[in-house]
Amino acid sequence: MSLHKTLYCENCGAAEPLRGQQGDPTRTLYAVQVPLGVGKDHEDIFPLICMDCETYASFSLTADGLVELYDFALLTSDIHLAALSQANALGHAEILSKLKQITPSKFARTERVDPIQKPQAQAQEPLKSEKSRAPNRFFSFIKSFLNFVWECFLYGFYFSAIILILFVAWYLLKERPERARVQAAQTDLRTLSSALDIYRLDNFRYPSSSQGLEALVQKPTRSPYPKNYNPDGYIKKPIKDPWGHSYIYANVDDRIEVMSYGSDNMRGGEGHAADIRLSDLQ
Repeated sequence: MSLHKTLYCENCGAAEPLRGQQGDPTRTLYAVQVPLGVGKDHEDIFPLICMDCETYASFSLTADGLVELYDFALLTSDIHLAALSQANALGHAEILSKLKQITPSKFARTERVDPIQKPQAQAQEPLKSEKSRAPNRFFSFIKSFLNFVWECFLYGFYFSAIILILFVAWYLLKERPERARVQAAQTDLRTLSSALDIYRLDNFRYPSSSQGLEALVQKPTRSPYPKNYNPDGYIKKPIKDPWGHSYIYANVDDRIEVMSYGSDNMRGGEGHAADIRLSDLQ
């Protein structure tokens, strides 16, 4: 394509009239006299540097003017150094100053599409028919559907895991106080057992079932009367289980049993409602 002695950058549109021979300084475009190769008509090919977009285009000079080869790329270091050397040798101070402000690209050179040949290449590209697109649409639908199912599975798994964690946390928080009450009741039974043993040492027998655990707080007023009862008693006040119920006491042939009916205050039961017996702790 003949440009009739006009230099222009196809990349950004900057243009300058050719001022005589190649290598003359211009405000925007600068033709470097270092050949890049030889064209099909055996003419030399030179780089044309654009100061605005920091690219270069290969061109060749013929008798008709400047022939553009439509080869654009980012400015490389070898062309940049050649331009600096040429501008310095020719005394192009303005161009030399501009070139020093440009940093060559570190990336490999990439060819740009010929603006004349591009429409032809596009015209030669076969158009895809609706039949050829149909399988792609089908596979795209299957892929989207599988992704949807997978995401639903993941969200369901996460949701189930969260529910399970919350349930375990709720169960542990609920069980901890009840477990502590059972342990407190067991401690009370051991305390009452020690007090009853001291009562027996002093009075040679345990309190009767009718006298009950009140005999540990104050001296019984019914038979059998204790002979060496401690004036201060054996416990300071009656003890209730952690659920607020009185402990059950029984003395059968001087064999005692102290117990709590648990959280439900009923005989039997399971878990925290089960009976807590002194005999089970010994």
